[in-house]
Amino acid sequence: MENLKDPSDDLEEETERFTKIREHFINPSFLSDIKRIYTSLSISKGCELKKKIKNQEITLTVKFILEHFYKPQAKLSGKRQALEFLLDYYIVELLNTNYPKVINELKPKKIDHLVLQNQLTFMGLLLTLSKETVERSKEGMYKSIKNVLEFYDTQIGLQEWIDKFIEIISGHTIEGLWLTKESIICSFSSKAFKIWME
Repeated sequence: MENLKDPSDDLEEETERFTKIREHFINPSFLSDIKRIYTSLSISKGCELKKKIKNQEITLTVKFILEHFYKPQAKLSGKRQALEFLLDYYIVELLNTNYPKVINELKPKKIDHLVLQNQLTFMGLLLTLSKETVERSKEGMYKSIKNVLEFYDTQIGLQEWIDKFIEIISGHTIEGLWLTKESIICSFSSKAFKIWME
């Protein structure tokens, strides 16, 4: 066991911001605090509860995670930033799926709910594409690329956000995806491919 390589050995040292998030997230009290807030929201008004928990660590942590995912401070670079951003995403997705009221009530005012939902949708599409890329399924890649590009084209307001991290997260750029899509189309000439492609 001592000879096994730690997968984090090749990563830069984690940021102070992420250390705070990680330490709170792995604390057994994190989910119990979230569940407590979620239950309280069902029996009391959100504004009343927010006043009570305004400065609690769990509230500040959730806001911190949401802010960092919603608007990364700079263009992502390096494995460490990619890892930290992905873990932010998975925490936000966990809360959004299982405790949506917590997201709605604790998110800072500057975070637009619809934009946040669209960001989560795009990340889901991007991770599906990454999976198809690893599995090297041309059909799956084509469909995933098509979904990503169509979503990108319809979300003008999100394009700057997407451009900040798409390459480091997925290994792709939007321009590269267009070229890949065209090369996949050219590599097939059968009617069967054209039928499912449409």
